[in-house]
This record gives sequence, structure tokens and C-alpha cells, in this order.
Amino acid sequence: MAEDKKNTDGFRAGYLGDMLRDLQEELGIEHKKPRRKGRRDRASKSPVEKQNKADGFTAMPAVHVDRPTEAESSLGEQRRNGTEDFRSGEILLGTYRVASEAFRGGMGAVWKVHHEGWDTDLAMKRPRPEAFRTDQQKENFIRECDCWINLGLHPNIVSCYYVREIYGVPTIFSEWMENGDLGSHIKHGTLYAGTEEEVQERLLDVAIQFARGLHYAHESKLVHQDVKPDNLLLSKDWQAKVSDFGISRARSMLTVLEGEWTQPDFDPNATQMAPGGGMTPAYCSPEQAARQLLTQRTDIYSWAVSVLEMYLGYKPWAHGREASGPMAGIA
Repeated sequence: MAEDKKNTDGFRAGYLGDMLRDLQEELGIEHKKPRRKGRRDRASKSPVEKQNKADGFTAMPAVHVDRPTEAESSLGEQRRNGTEDFRSGEILLGTYRVASEAFRGGMGAVWKVHHEGWDTDLAMKRPRPEAFRTDQQKENFIRECDCWINLGLHPNIVSCYYVREIYGVPTIFSEWMENGDLGSHIKHGTLYAGTEEEVQERLLDVAIQFARGLHYAHESKLVHQDVKPDNLLLSKDWQAKVSDFGISRARSMLTVLEGEWTQPDFDPNATQMAPGGGMTPAYCSPEQAARQLLTQRTDIYSWAVSVLEMYLGYKPWAHGREASGPMAGIA
């Protein structure tokens, strides 16, 4: 935990430096590099350089408001309205080079971007712009994202670095996982490549890593509420990391009218929103389906349902409105 705090301090210093340089350039103030001395520089510098070889990620819940250049202004209104996508190769805010087309989901869209200053890839998650009608909605969303940011570093948790406002939309920047999500590997069968022994070892390893990530979050008093294969991301060597902590609740605060769901067309595999938070019916626990008080047990139940699907290769309980997590045991 002490090492996590050191990393967090280093991340914070790096991002504040970026913000200060942006402000100096805008005001025409010459940037002078401060002299380094004392223990503080050594403490904030070494963890970042050893791990990421870049001058500081950040784990602070900060929001930097962009000011589009004149060249960007013609697209500004379309970007704010969500009618114009970011394009591969485009540079955003002079910092982020878009490195993929949009990956769309229930939350909005995700892009792979390359941070030119840090020379590293990040995931840029942008909710639907229409969700932010008021400043209070933005503040609520950012506050819920802090839950994920403040988890810090863990080998089985996707690191969330910061939230930055782009074209009026609070946008999440997190660790990029190049091998996609577990749900896609189940669907396309790539999870089951190799000999029977190799497959069994892989399934067990992924299930254990999945549990370790959730256990770490539970030790930090955080309940995920939307545990499913789509929210477990993988590296090329099958390191598994849980993603999107707090996002289901953040989304529910943005888009839910009191007492109503946001999705009129029922999809058991998509996150459904209610005033108390979000859930995916195909994986939810009995108490979550009944909209009762949630504890860590709801994540454990959803983890078990996810592991069951991983071993079976499909969901035999996923049919119609009865396609819910509580039906998994019966099926």
C-alpha cells in the first residue's frame, strides 16, 4: 500500500505538470524547468520511470477543461453533440493521437489513444454527450469515477488514471488492454485454443485472477455491481484485470429518471440502469434482481455466474426476460 501511494503521488505530479505547461503556453509565459533537489524528487520520480518510463501518469480525480483550437472549432459543436466521431490518426488537445476506430457499448464509446508526451497507449472512454445536461450531472459522474481512480495499482485491476473534459464531456483515461475482454474470447472461442490441459489451466488461471481483483476492491470497501465477462480485460499473455469500477452507478446517476429503466428494449447481456445503480440481468445476483441492499456477496455471485459461462462456453439460462443471474443455478 505504501508503494501504491508513492506511485499515486508520482502520477499526480506528472499530470499537474502537463496542466501547468498547457496554461503557460496559452498565456504566453515562458516555461522554466525547476531545479530538482531533495527527497521529494527522488520519491515521485523513480516509481514512474521504473514502471512506465514516462514522466508521470496520474491517479488524481482531476478534470482539465479543453479549449479547442481554431482548426478544431468547426467540428466542435458536432463533437459536443456526439454527431461526429473522433477519427484514427487525429490529435486531440495536442496530446492524444487517436489510434483506433470507436468501440461502441452501452456506456458510449471507447478509443485506443496514444499519449504523445508519455509515449504510451491509453483507453479513452467517452460517455454519450446527451447524458450531461447539467454541471451537476458532470460532477456526479466524476465523483463516482473517483472510486475507480482511488483503487490505485493492483495486478488484477485496470488502472484508471484521470478524467479529462473533452468537448464538454468528462472522459475517462485508463490502462489499455490489448487482448480485449473475456466475453469476446468466450463468444469467438479463442479462450479454448490449445490442448485440453492448456485450456483447463487457462480457465482456472483467469478465474483466480478475476477473484483476486474483486477481493482487492472489496478490501477497499467497494462493490462493483456489474461483474461480468465483458468487464474483465486481458493482456496478450492472459493477465486478467477487472474494469469499470463505479461506472454502472455513475451511468445510472446520469441517465435514470426516478423509478424507470433507461433501456426500453430488454437485453439480458447489456447493463440495465435503475435509480440505485446498474446491473446486467444475465449475471446479477438474486438480491440485485430484487433491487435490495447490496453487499460484496452480489459481486461474488456474479463472478460465479461468469465463471460458469466461461467453463460452459455459453449461457444456457439466457432466454427472454427470465435470462437472469438467479436462473443460472436452475439451468
